[in-house]
Amino acid sequence: MKPEAQPIFRQARPVLFALKEPLGKELTKLHNGGIISRVDQGDWATLLVGVPKSDKSIRVYCDFKVTINQCLDEQQYPLPNMFAQLAGGQKFTKLDFSQAYQ
Repeated sequence: MKPEAQPIFRQARPVLFALKEPLGKELTKLHNGGIISRVDQGDWATLLVGVPKSDKSIRVYCDFKVTINQCLDEQQYPLPNMFAQLAGGQKFTKLDFSQAYQ
């Protein structure tokens, strides 16, 4: 974070009526899975966006571009350099990107 960073308050976005129930179910699923937790108020809260997927389920996005992203002190990590540093490595991990937006 930039040293002078302050939380930015944004009004909640309205949710389309047709998405309220599926979005609620998806948030409950994420909560029950331990992926998210409920807070009543947070200084660094951000906007949630529910986007319908082709299979009629909902993908939940956090819109950081209007809150946290403006306060970040950017550090660039180009992938080619990172992959070159892994050459000759002995320990690796397998990542599951099924919920990569998290």
